Amino acid sequence: MKKGKQLQSPQPFSRAFLFLFFFFCFSFLVLFSSGWIESQDGWLYLNVSRNIYYQHDAIALPENDYPVRNVHMNAMLEKDGKWHAPGSLGYSLAMVPAVALSDALHHIYGSKPPHNFPLESDWTVLLFASFTTSFFTAAIALGVLLYAHELG
Repeated sequence: MKKGKQLQSPQPFSRAFLFLFFFFCFSFLVLFSSGWIESQDGWLYLNVSRNIYYQHDAIALPENDYPVRNVHMNAMLEKDGKWHAPGSLGYSLAMVPAVALSDALHHIYGSKPPHNFPLESDWTVLLFASFTTSFFTAAIALGVLLYAHELG
């Protein structure tokens, strides 16, 4: 590099552009990707999210709700006598905001959330959970854009 010449940092993006980029990515993903929870693991982790929110405990199934032989999900009975999901809490923690929004909607309309989820359907939590992946993917796309911009 010649003397006197310095590398100039690229111009930062405006907040309006960043918001529009995030909104575009989020909208595109919502319209063209399925956010439906359709696997046994997805149901299990969403059930853990509901228990984190309502019972403040990261358990897979509420205590004494199901006989031991009727546990239909891949939950494991641990040493503490509680049923836990076999994986980490990342997916379940990501779904807690969807459960909170669902609970807020239940409070607004004066209805109680289903006690025996997923045997009883809770369409509000499924609706909000379907947006979770799109939100996080759009946030990651925004992070990659800002990182690439920083690299020049």
